[in-house]
Amino acid sequence: MNFFDKIKHKFNNKKFKKYHRAKRNKIFLKPETSTFIKKRKKKFSNFKINFNLKDLSLKDYYDKYHNKEKNHYSYYFFVWIILISLSIYSLFFSDYFNVKNILITPKDEFTNVDISYKAVGDFRVKSIFFISKVDIEKKLKKYQNNIKNVKIKRLFPNTLRIDLESYKAIFNTNIEWSNYFILRNWSLVPFEKNQKLLTVDIFDKELNYKWILDYKIIFKESYIYLIKYLETAVLENIANVGIEKIRYFVLEREAHIVLKNNTILIFSLDDSMKEQLEKLVLFYLNNKKQFDNIFYIDLKFSKKIIFCPVAKQIECKKNLKDIYDFVEKKPKKIEKENKVEKNKFPKIKL
Repeated sequence: MNFFDKIKHKFNNKKFKKYHRAKRNKIFLKPETSTFIKKRKKKFSNFKINFNLKDLSLKDYYDKYHNKEKNHYSYYFFVWIILISLSIYSLFFSDYFNVKNILITPKDEFTNVDISYKAVGDFRVKSIFFISKVDIEKKLKKYQNNIKNVKIKRLFPNTLRIDLESYKAIFNTNIEWSNYFILRNWSLVPFEKNQKLLTVDIFDKELNYKWILDYKIIFKESYIYLIKYLETAVLENIANVGIEKIRYFVLEREAHIVLKNNTILIFSLDDSMKEQLEKLVLFYLNNKKQFDNIFYIDLKFSKKIIFCPVAKQIECKKNLKDIYDFVEKKPKKIEKENKVEKNKFPKIKL
């Protein structure tokens, strides 16, 4: 008899079947005085059988199983208590998750990394889980108003990675003989002059230039957009005439665009830009040939244009200086002094 025949003979044994059927009935009995229908395989007839649970030991079996389940719950509860205790200790008492390394990566050349590290220095002591990204962003933008976007990533267990992006530079300027970039939000960034950008000279009688701090916003943000809009509109509508520079008068809220043919266009930043540009285009189309002979065109008055020809240039300059009281800004000349060394005389041969 081979192995498969032995298995077949074993499962065909009636005593084996009867033993296991009785064992299953003890375990899967229904509640006391319950009835159920059992189908016979051969005759397909149904009959009811009544059982009395008092004669069986199912209660003992249930108590044993229930006690075993209780022991499992107590074990799990003990493990969870240990894990929670370790978590609380590591979060509140251990310095393992305290920030020790801060990596700052600027995406442009306008962000000062040294000032950024100084701004976030207080966050080194705190836990990496309780550091607020909003607080870090506020602190960075407070120290440097030129910052536009801040991206913060936690590198566990104790490192912060910060990516910084500033506003774009749109103009050059010169304040107290120092060169700056004017960014899109009117923040000033000390930098060398960029020849591709226009220069905006700032004139303000009440402004104390000594109090201007680097990387800070100095004027209202909306006016810088209007000046940029005027630059684009003038270049598009007046052909073959470039822009030399722009003068921004803060108190008067005016922008004076100096063209390369030395004609000055005077715009008001508080009045309608559309109306002023329409008057300029109409004047230019009607006076194309004589446009180079005009010293300035004042467009800020409603439904009216005031212009001054080059023939009266002296009177026109005096008129502008009386109204705006400004001095043309020129780069400071640095003269090299001839240093004479003291106590050194030429040798005389005797």
